Amino acid sequence: MYHSKHQNGYRISHKTPKRKFRTWKSKKKWLYGLTLITLTVSSLLPLGNLAFIPKTENAHAATSSSGTLVPGNTSYDTGGHTYSGTEFANSSNYALYGKAVVASNWINLVSSTANSVGLGIFNGSVSAISATTGFTLKSTIKVDSGSSLTDFTKSGDAIGVILTGASKAQLAANAQSSQATNDGLGIRGLPNTVFLGRDLYSNLSSVSNGSLTGIDGSATVNGWTDGPGVVMAIRNTDSSGTLQAANYPSLGSAAPYSPVTNTQNGTAYTFATDTSYALGVASPITSSVQEPVTVTWTPDATNTASTGYTSGTLTFNLIAQTTSNGALIGVSAVNGGTGGYTLTTHTNLQNSLTVGFVGGTGKNYGNLSVSLNGATITGSKGTEPVPINYLNKVTGQPIPSMAQSSITANVSDTIGAALTAPSSTNPDNNTYTYVVPAAPTGYQANSATTTTVLAANPASTTNTSATTVSNFIVGTTNPNALNVSYTPSQQTVSFNWAKATGTTLATLPTNLAYGAAGTGVTTDTSVVTDNPFTNTTLLSNYATALTNAVPAGYNITSISNGAATYVGTTTAQTLAAFTAANPTVSATSTNNNYTVTLTANPANIAGSFTFVDGTPGFTNTAGIAGPTGNLTLNGTGTTATITANVGDVITIARGTSLSTTAGANVLTSSVTINSTTITSPLTFTAPSGYYIVGYSYAGQIPQAFTSYSSGGATFTATSQSNNTIQFYLAPFSGAHYKSDGTLDLTPSTTAYTDSIWKMSNAAGTTSTNGVVAINAAQPKVLLETTTPTGTTTLGVTSGLNTYKMYTGIGLTTTAPTSNTVNAPTQFIASQGQAYSSLQGVSGTNKFPTTNATLAIPGYKIVSVRHSNNTVILVKPLELQHQV
Repeated sequence: MYHSKHQNGYRISHKTPKRKFRTWKSKKKWLYGLTLITLTVSSLLPLGNLAFIPKTENAHAATSSSGTLVPGNTSYDTGGHTYSGTEFANSSNYALYGKAVVASNWINLVSSTANSVGLGIFNGSVSAISATTGFTLKSTIKVDSGSSLTDFTKSGDAIGVILTGASKAQLAANAQSSQATNDGLGIRGLPNTVFLGRDLYSNLSSVSNGSLTGIDGSATVNGWTDGPGVVMAIRNTDSSGTLQAANYPSLGSAAPYSPVTNTQNGTAYTFATDTSYALGVASPITSSVQEPVTVTWTPDATNTASTGYTSGTLTFNLIAQTTSNGALIGVSAVNGGTGGYTLTTHTNLQNSLTVGFVGGTGKNYGNLSVSLNGATITGSKGTEPVPINYLNKVTGQPIPSMAQSSITANVSDTIGAALTAPSSTNPDNNTYTYVVPAAPTGYQANSATTTTVLAANPASTTNTSATTVSNFIVGTTNPNALNVSYTPSQQTVSFNWAKATGTTLATLPTNLAYGAAGTGVTTDTSVVTDNPFTNTTLLSNYATALTNAVPAGYNITSISNGAATYVGTTTAQTLAAFTAANPTVSATSTNNNYTVTLTANPANIAGSFTFVDGTPGFTNTAGIAGPTGNLTLNGTGTTATITANVGDVITIARGTSLSTTAGANVLTSSVTINSTTITSPLTFTAPSGYYIVGYSYAGQIPQAFTSYSSGGATFTATSQSNNTIQFYLAPFSGAHYKSDGTLDLTPSTTAYTDSIWKMSNAAGTTSTNGVVAINAAQPKVLLETTTPTGTTTLGVTSGLNTYKMYTGIGLTTTAPTSNTVNAPTQFIASQGQAYSSLQGVSGTNKFPTTNATLAIPGYKIVSVRHSNNTVILVKPLELQHQV
């Protein structure tokens, strides 16, 4: 602490034994001491009931409604926000915590009890936000050691005024906490709290960690040590309730001390002696002091504090009990004089403040009390909002159609809500009572059983529909809420299936419904107005139920109730969008009817050509004979894709049949393919030299066009991921299988009577009768040469050369007889086939070149002349004679 009175800096010393001896021998002095003790005890413990005086119910009774609440209206205000000034002097207006008791008009905070805290908290509150008035508190504190032989500074740790945003529940709990005793000034543990008073013990070391520095400074500075003292201070805690440190030794080592005041951090302190004097002589012991204190708050003109707080200047004044030395000659002011000691600091205070008195002791203890005689409070009453929440009685959640209301009310007023207004013949115990709104759409009408009002912090066990308004720390939950709960009505939620436009699903799944008992409805009593689907008993499984009902090859792509629509490309995406919106049972029944749209998966078809078995130059997927190489075709539609969805009906319409003979298989030069989905049919035209004789869809076994008079073919698109359609091509008069199953490459200009075509793939083979077209324009390769081996004249002369027939071994021995070639030597060839793969009619000899390729779209090959250079002679397809 600071220096003891026995140390340098005090004018009175106890070093003279004679003075001490005379004191004990003086009968007059002894009697005077007894008189002092008697006065002290009677002042500290006045006659009357010393027991705890609990808070009484507000004497005001509501006899009429303060209005009917309207959801969303936050401007309700009870009014009456100005103090008359005398409320602070009435002991019945205080709540007591810890060791505090009331005796007459005194609050005895702590009465000779070690390690204790007592609080006398005013039931009202003061407003720090009123820039025009601020506030002022006045009262008188008393410190009494209880013995004329003990100085008042040894009576404890602290006594003063408390300003806090804490609730009364927090105050009550903290008064029982050891952290508030000793060096806690009675406020440690309370967030954003201010102490203004006497700090009776300087804690300059820490017993817990052995440090020479304590919460009040360091024992190594200016000769200060731990112990009792006369510091007057403004101290504060932060938002976590931690007491902010001070540095009392900085005041100095001797008078005149240097006050730490006019600060900017909410902390100030000074040396404030209150020594008794008799005829100009200071008493060695002042056992009791009774000191008027004044707290003044002046808000800043421009607030710089954060939301919920007000910036301003806090002033604390203490006037000592003894302000004159009482000398007969040369009288002078002492202990701060009649003006007393004053501290100021700039700080931020919560807008609405709980105020009162606090006393705390440690190992040193005495009697700490407050006189309310003449106590005053001026300024505006502190207010807090009373939120009115409108809740669903089943879910406990806010009703979406009823926004929160709010009432601005004075702290300690009792605010209630009721179904009906109070009256003079039927009053209630509230300061103000409001009538609740009628039940909204989708809820049962108000009644004692359907609508309830319950305060979050009830005024009493018998008045649960009202709350006594309390301060609370900014940023914490408002304890003053009133909750009005309405009973929701039973609803039914249905999911009705539908098909997207163009979707060809034959049978829709069974509709789903949850809620009130009925045909086709899964009974679920939790399906009530404003209950989220996820909060229901059975409806909560809607996503799984819908997913399981989706047919193969389809997806849910839309869920809509007309008011809102949720879409996706897959069932999972659509349900995720729907679930993310937190679907809730609507008060409007039509909004509980959802249309669930199914869309078929894409089943697009890639078109291509393939060949009947044995086609020269081609090996099909089944590995049927035919040299490789003929994989490039020049028909149309070979890269086209047919747009289709699962379930679409696919129609193949063939073009004009090459043969109309009854029983003949169908050969057509083109087919048109259509689906339910596409709007423009696609045509596939066979390349030159071929006709279309059948098809295979999605790798299924090939199908033949078996009747020239049929309309084509139809099938249903599947959900396979790799949908293709292949059209089988046959040469005009080319390869075919004989009826005995052998492959015949012999060309013919007439219809075969003993042949079939075979269409093969991995799924199997389909056989169909083979036909040829008379005079079909099949590509032929004619060979001629000017080499010495050509001995037979072809009959064609050009310049000096007479072209002769090539007579390679095994090819031919028959020469044409004139310039008109009736039966030229030929190879069966397919467009795009490599020379090297051509076979003679015997099937053994190949064309004697290796590189060139017969690939001339739109022309048929008439002849090939081999001389020093290879020459290919071509003519348009419509020419049927040889050159």
